[in-house]
Amino acid sequence: LDLLPDRLYRWQISLVCDGGDRTSDVAVSGLLLPAGDAYLNELAPEVRAALVDSTAPEPLVQYAAAGLWHETLGQLIDLAEQDPSYSATLAEILTTEGLGAIAGATWVPIQFTPLP
Repeated sequence: LDLLPDRLYRWQISLVCDGGDRTSDVAVSGLLLPAGDAYLNELAPEVRAALVDSTAPEPLVQYAAAGLWHETLGQLIDLAEQDPSYSATLAEILTTEGLGAIAGATWVPIQFTPLP
């Protein structure tokens, strides 16, 4: 999924809490503004360099350090789907951020709708 920097997107997540009683479903939505050059220029030079260098040894650590959670979680989910050993890292990060309850959830594709 390619998101354009500095373009506003709307996102929504829906959780089916009880398949037999859909009245207990939970939904939340929000806005996402992918980091553009203005934000990246404010980062520490070593973080900025790692973000633009696809050969950086630990890009996930750099994404997290820069506060780019969409990129961090998106990359981890993709990696965990390809190699289950990344699932533990994903669960650890979610737990650290107070989201341990969803660490074992089934992930579904994310769709973003650009706003005009």
